[in-house]
Amino acid sequence: MKKLYYLISGFIIGIANVIPGLSGATLAVSLGIYEKIIESVTTLFSEFKKNIMFLSILGIGMIVGILTFAKGLSFAFEDYELWTICFFIGLILGGVPYIFNKTNKSFDFKNILTFAIAFFLILFLGSMTVSGNGDITNPGIVDYMIILIAGFLGAAAMIIPGISGSFIFILLGVYEYIINTLNNLTNPNLFLESFVVLFFLGIGVLIGIFTIAKVMKFLIEKHQNTTYTAILGIIFASIIVLIIPQIQTEVVFGQALIAVLLIDFGFFVSLLLGGIK
Repeated sequence: MKKLYYLISGFIIGIANVIPGLSGATLAVSLGIYEKIIESVTTLFSEFKKNIMFLSILGIGMIVGILTFAKGLSFAFEDYELWTICFFIGLILGGVPYIFNKTNKSFDFKNILTFAIAFFLILFLGSMTVSGNGDITNPGIVDYMIILIAGFLGAAAMIIPGISGSFIFILLGVYEYIINTLNNLTNPNLFLESFVVLFFLGIGVLIGIFTIAKVMKFLIEKHQNTTYTAILGIIFASIIVLIIPQIQTEVVFGQALIAVLLIDFGFFVSLLLGGIK
């Protein structure tokens, strides 16, 4: 049953990683497997068989989620952006009780200050507007190095809750290119070029994950209360960042009702997955 849970969690995290503004790490925290991911990465070789099994199952789910949602990303966001965002907000909220229980449950000055700093930092990052046309044609060695660096920074963002890896890709101007590359894997004429690009991206991602995971393990082990209090601030700020653009959209009563129901459904799914775990 745990393997099924890890597979489904990986699928959800994979989807989150291709949606700008959503953090796969935040979903991992909400789904209750963040610490296990950090532990498995940082102790990979000391308990290789157990760790590689967990990471493989999670990775398969993530790959399926990324490839599946990369195909449907344009459709979902062009026609159902509000509803898509609301479902993921529900998933995130479903993990709040779990995260709160990881803190000392105190509302003292230190916790309030930690929460506020994390909260306003994410609001600041979320207010940044960037654009990238993804126009990388006939990539050369410099372009491959850019992709590798983008993978490193994107992975770091994926490991740190509240920071969207996709946002980092947009900031570096390679988001659309990576999405197009994923979609081009099914094109026989572009498969080899797409595979090479994704290979460099994958190397960067692996380096980033192993590097930043050690930092997060230290923070969780030595400063658990402060770390999870900050994560709570990050989560609530992330929800605001996700929902603000939707408030500007004209929404009729029926759409608003469906949006609320999808938040409830996402919350229920998150709790249900926690029960499977």
